[in-house]
Amino acid sequence: MRKPEHVPRRLRLALTPNEAAQALGCSRDFLDRHIGPELRWVRRGRLRFVGIAEIEDWLRRSAALTSIASMSAGSGNRDSALSRCKSAGVRQSRAIRCRW
Repeated sequence: MRKPEHVPRRLRLALTPNEAAQALGCSRDFLDRHIGPELRWVRRGRLRFVGIAEIEDWLRRSAALTSIASMSAGSGNRDSALSRCKSAGVRQSRAIRCRW
């Protein structure tokens, strides 16, 4: 039996790793290697979830790092780029991983 069109779908608050990779447009392997370590995961038994809000926050942080890195790429001054990251509220461990 098909549900009526007017019934709203259930609100999802978190995604599985496969769903998160699909939502970001990358492979599961890429998510596990490059993005997953920067996300906060919820683990219950064998299940792992990442909050949609966490993914959105990661996107904002990554976009901020990219824009800061591109601003400093022309100057070649890594120290000034790090100070910009600090003033933008980016943790130093993430700022160091930027490739200037």
